Amino acid sequence: LYFHSMRQIRLKRAEIEKQFIGTVLTDYDALVDGRKASVHHAESQEMDADSITLLHGDDLETSVAVSGIVSKVTSQLSLPIMELTKRLDAICPAVQVTERINPLGPQKLCDAFVAAAEGLDLDIRVRLILLKLFERLVMQNLQPFYASANALLIGAGILPDLKHRG
Repeated sequence: LYFHSMRQIRLKRAEIEKQFIGTVLTDYDALVDGRKASVHHAESQEMDADSITLLHGDDLETSVAVSGIVSKVTSQLSLPIMELTKRLDAICPAVQVTERINPLGPQKLCDAFVAAAEGLDLDIRVRLILLKLFERLVMQNLQPFYASANALLIGAGILPDLKHRG
């Protein structure tokens, strides 16, 4: 099972990376262009008691794993994520940017990865291991990325004094 899964992942890695990056770029373009329909898609999938009962088996386990990753990263990097979200909101007047729909935020990054990996025929145990590796190798290393993104926007004059506000 694991060797077959590793082979499948290795063979489709470039495709997964391309789809992941494409999804992130599409989400960013939609946000900047103000296309609310695709931007608010993530908000319509928020978990509540009714939607949890509609999820079955593997989808529920994947959703719980993603929620855990997002929660962990958001708590560890709350300030840079909040600053980036506010700066993106300042440059996207047609849409109110929240952390949940921020195309560079933990939720959208996880959603993009899960979507990119959907084409793989993997057992749920392997899928959860893959998500754990994504968390460890990508999500837990977002601090420099958020620092660079915020610095770039500050350099462009977008809310440069944000962290000094009370």
